[in-house]
Amino acid sequence: MSAPMKPETPLEMARRHVAEGEARCVRQAEILREMIADGHPEAARIAEKLLATLTDTLDVLREDLRRIEERAARGPSA
Repeated sequence: MSAPMKPETPLEMARRHVAEGEARCVRQAEILREMIADGHPEAARIAEKLLATLTDTLDVLREDLRRIEERAARGPSA
């Protein structure tokens, strides 16, 4: 039987969210390139809109990570 997983700290979670968001954006950009290369303009437009949404979300996740890192750097008393 495996040991129970230690819960993530807010900083660990924020870092994971950014890493996952970056991976999603990379994959969606690949899909968009495939749609364009394969001659699917309507699908490419949809893929492009989704990529824009994913990129906006990643920006929010990065900002959240920045705030959490700043808070962690100030220490628990701040």
